[in-house]
Amino acid sequence: MENARSKLGNKGLIAAIFGPIVLLAIVWIMYFTKILFDLDLVQLLKRKENAISKTEALNFALAVTVICLPWAWFSYRKFSRLAKNGVTVPAELVSTGLVYQGQIVCTFKYEYNGKDYTRHLDLLHNEAAKIGIGGKYLFLVDPDNPSRSQPRSDIFPGE
Repeated sequence: MENARSKLGNKGLIAAIFGPIVLLAIVWIMYFTKILFDLDLVQLLKRKENAISKTEALNFALAVTVICLPWAWFSYRKFSRLAKNGVTVPAELVSTGLVYQGQIVCTFKYEYNGKDYTRHLDLLHNEAAKIGIGGKYLFLVDPDNPSRSQPRSDIFPGE
């Protein structure tokens, strides 16, 4: 086990906040297309007859913002805390499950301070096949809460 003690790189930062930022961008683009062009993208996609009002679109965009900003902040904090304090441990792929849209649910088992922990992770089918049952995968484990872990490659891409 080695301590990561590195700063969260730019790619790791992008990975940490990618989901909430993309969702925010989509919602605000939809709002501004409604305001600027009076074009309701949801109505076009769903082929609904009744469009939402500009006020409803603004309320929806604000609600999503209120949800996404804390989500992005907590994701960033989790990733940066693991990057700074996380301990690298090898995890063993013990089983695979359902395949859905090219991804497969993988169950990893790792040991930290003499106690076993499991982590479920969705991986691309070909990535799971490369690891194989019994194969090793590196995780960063939070020393304060060892059940909280993240694949090292998510935090330090390219390593």
